[in-house]
Amino acid sequence: MLLKYLNDHLLSEVAAYLSDRDLNALVQTCRRTSGRLNITLYHRNIPAGRPYLLQWGVQKGVVGTVRQAIVVGASVAYKEARYNPVLVQAAILGNLDMVATILTAYDADVNVTGMYNRTALTNACILADMNLVKLLFRAAAEAGVELAVDVADAAGMTPIMYAARLCNVDLFRMLLATGRVNASARCRSGLTPLHHAIDCGGITEDVREKCVELLLLAGADPAARDRHSRTVLRLATDRNLGEIVRQLLATGEVDPDAEEAYGRLETARGLARRRSRRNLTRMFELYTARRLRVSVRLTYH
Repeated sequence: MLLKYLNDHLLSEVAAYLSDRDLNALVQTCRRTSGRLNITLYHRNIPAGRPYLLQWGVQKGVVGTVRQAIVVGASVAYKEARYNPVLVQAAILGNLDMVATILTAYDADVNVTGMYNRTALTNACILADMNLVKLLFRAAAEAGVELAVDVADAAGMTPIMYAARLCNVDLFRMLLATGRVNASARCRSGLTPLHHAIDCGGITEDVREKCVELLLLAGADPAARDRHSRTVLRLATDRNLGEIVRQLLATGEVDPDAEEAYGRLETARGLARRRSRRNLTRMFELYTARRLRVSVRLTYH
């Protein structure tokens, strides 16, 4: 190839007439010119504001490409409707090294939101990736900002709700320790973190008990209803979770006889009787509420 005899200045002149696709092809086929052409490709993309290099590098998991793009001035804050910001995309892919690299950029925003209004932390909680969550907390502390731990996505789901769906106790502790999590928040289905924790599948009851305990200590409403007026207590009764029923009764703030959906569904007590769950029926018989609780039916739009 005649290009190997050209100096750096002439290589740059030749590169000016080539498309990005042709430059990429040359970089991959000519070792001698790859360094010079790579730099030309980086500098061509960066001033134009195109996120091609960053997006490609993140999607393919090529940390070196992303690092070089950041070095020559690429903005990781670039946002447009069709793409996630690169930090959010790296979190979706669970690429810890990539996230760490992106966070070194001068304009990195640990709380940036992407599609469906999800942050990197939201996606880390969906994956239950504790190492990624710790990295984001550490990056926020080093940047002198508070990590947004209570951002609701398009479905109204917050990080604590995704943690509740998986009943990840360590993740629960880390999020609740900030003191900035609304333990009684509701998603668009009207479900609170308590509903999600009780209804999570494939999780042993003792783990669910611990998550419920942490939520109650954080101020979660034990008498919360979803948009169909179903109480947390009835859900626990339906799932035959005796210890969780005991935890809810211990608050003194629940009502086993609370009517569901204007009386169209059984109460928690009625459900326990019909299914012959003697242990739960006995708990309800011995239970005395600490105070009268007024239930308000909410309408969700």
